[in-house]
Amino acid sequence: MSAIYIHVPFCKSKCSYCSFYSVDKSENIEPWAKAVISEADIRKTYLTDKNVHSVYFGGGTPSYIPVVLIEEIMSFLGKKYSFNPGIECTIEANPDDISIEWLKKVKQAGFNRLSVGIQSFIDNELLLMNRRHNANQAIDSVKKARSVGFENVSIDLIYGIPGSSIKSWNENLNKVLSLQVDHISAYCLSVDEGTSFYTKLKDGSMELVDDELQIEQYRLLNQVLTDNGFCHYEISNFAKPGHKSLHNSSYWNQTQYLGLGPSAHSFNGFTRDWNCSNISKYIEGIQNNSNFSQREELSISDKLNDYILTSLRTKNGFDLQYSETNFGSQYTKRLISKFDACIQKGWMKDCYGFYVMTLDGWLLSDAILQDLIFID
Repeated sequence: MSAIYIHVPFCKSKCSYCSFYSVDKSENIEPWAKAVISEADIRKTYLTDKNVHSVYFGGGTPSYIPVVLIEEIMSFLGKKYSFNPGIECTIEANPDDISIEWLKKVKQAGFNRLSVGIQSFIDNELLLMNRRHNANQAIDSVKKARSVGFENVSIDLIYGIPGSSIKSWNENLNKVLSLQVDHISAYCLSVDEGTSFYTKLKDGSMELVDDELQIEQYRLLNQVLTDNGFCHYEISNFAKPGHKSLHNSSYWNQTQYLGLGPSAHSFNGFTRDWNCSNISKYIEGIQNNSNFSQREELSISDKLNDYILTSLRTKNGFDLQYSETNFGSQYTKRLISKFDACIQKGWMKDCYGFYVMTLDGWLLSDAILQDLIFID
């Protein structure tokens, strides 16, 4: 099976923390849609497995563009690829864009999963992050989705927000539980160069919360959600039974995926490709059949590093037998000694040949994973 990701790079405004590629030039929307369809045709042989189990429109803000363009892209993909029965089709949306009319249109277009970029249910935090919606709009967006029949609703949250506390984070989590959503992606705030938050941090007008509070908020996240029926199946992701994200799992399970649109990434088991992060150059490259992407041929150690970095993010963990079969015993044996050291420190556990990170391990995952990867 395989997955397809479509990057919609358009936003009405830039959030204070966002480092993803996005633009606000609405005149490029139709040329972008045509280019995406052309790219899907140009790269139709990239995936060796044409059975698609997931389509995901992310951004940027997919809810910002006309649904008719999304329908055209979906229709073309459906003709070029074999959509599996039960395919998961996700579209991201901002709460302030969500109306009953819009929801009905995207549902009719084939989407059965909605991912809502809520980030917080606290107005002061939303203002700080330059989000366009308020807490009431966030709540209403989920209720509207349910009212038109969306049975798979995911929301994004951010913890570690400047000025936040355990109390405010607990308020956010209680609001999540009251809405009875099916899936939650919760990420610790990161401040990247080029963002508004980065500027504020450098000029001293903003302070980050300390590491101890971030850790407390993450532990509370895990406790509250797992106590209320959610499976903590990946570092940042929680799902009710039957609602794990098929698309995100594709990235973690070594499934092939094709990325369409500017800055989108692709993987087919042999190469890793990424499109240019410039909409004008992307559209021009597609129109002129010239270069619009870069490619890296993957070595055995590259593939193993990918597997280390993705598998250990998940509850399923690192499969020792899979590693020996696909990457060889030489690499695998070198890993076992490092895994055993992590077990001694309480960062991992051996579950019958599957090495799985503990919650403490996930808290230190950046450093642990960096130590595990192979450098040729």
